[in-house]
Amino acid sequence: MILVKAIIFFLMSYHCNQKDIQKILKESWKTYKVQFIQKDGRVLDKYNGNITTSEGQAYAMFRAVLANDKATYYRVLNWTLVNLREHRGDWLFAWKWGKDKSGNWGVLDSNSAGDADQLIAFDLILGYKKWHDDSLKAMARRVLDDIWVKEVAKVGDWYYILPGEWARDMKDYKINPSYFLPFAYPYFQKLDGTRPWDTLIVSTYRVLDKASTWIGLPVNWAFVNSETGEIYIVDDDPTDNTSDFGFDAVRVFQNVYLDYHLFKRKAAISYLYSQKWLISYWKAREMIPAEVTVYGFPRKNFEAVSIYGGVLPAIYVIDKRAFVEICKKKILKAYKKGIFGDPKDYYAQNLVWFSLALIFSSFTLPLP
Repeated sequence: MILVKAIIFFLMSYHCNQKDIQKILKESWKTYKVQFIQKDGRVLDKYNGNITTSEGQAYAMFRAVLANDKATYYRVLNWTLVNLREHRGDWLFAWKWGKDKSGNWGVLDSNSAGDADQLIAFDLILGYKKWHDDSLKAMARRVLDDIWVKEVAKVGDWYYILPGEWARDMKDYKINPSYFLPFAYPYFQKLDGTRPWDTLIVSTYRVLDKASTWIGLPVNWAFVNSETGEIYIVDDDPTDNTSDFGFDAVRVFQNVYLDYHLFKRKAAISYLYSQKWLISYWKAREMIPAEVTVYGFPRKNFEAVSIYGGVLPAIYVIDKRAFVEICKKKILKAYKKGIFGDPKDYYAQNLVWFSLALIFSSFTLPLP
């Protein structure tokens, strides 16, 4: 056992050492700002016609806070407020902005996205704590007010985050497990003590327990019966990919790892340890498929850098040797001049960057 630990330590020091990762994180953030963030603060999704999403804006603000990049943070925030919030008239954010069929630029879909709205609220709280700007605190309160009223549903004794206000009219609420941010709710509770934000932490782990594939992976989408409170997935149709594991669900591991990183929550570490299928599949095939059906089979036998970035926290907790192998063969091998994999893939840049920053503790966050 001592020899194995020594070998793992050597491998990590040689291939994934703190100094090299710190350099990569700084370089990739610098490159990301040039390649994906316009001078006015708009983040580009180059894969989809240079549209902008509230998710992309939220990611950029979060990275700016972690990188202590005040100028970029305010630049992205200001664009977001003017172009995604003011169009709606409340304190949530239109999720999609871009060029319409007539060639005009503006909001393409004014519906909100619960994951982005929550992360923006979290970004505002972190910005307030880092730069002592009371206006950010005031904005965060307004965002939280509207999230609770429009994007939180109560079923029986449980509260659930909805994917947007559009989901409130559904008979069975559609939910996305990766939209639950357990690490953020203590911050929300501290700022807004009038509402039971802490209950969403328990709901998070209840959803993760119920909304999983047959092999225990989180699913992209699940449902909550609005009358009985039953949480269920779509597992009666092999052609339906609603409850696959894939590009949405993979973010669950980062959300849970950050919850553990900040609060050492037992439910968080237990959940990460439960993801043994990832290790088994990796050891058998030296790859992890980008999409896995609810039955535990690859939907398509292809890989994605964003998936490897997303699963890194779970791999790191369960098996350090596998973590080093994936870091070396799938992450660092795909890295070139500040970019992970496809230079158009803004999603992969964010997921990989967040995981490396989390695992190598390259930042500190103030507790609530």
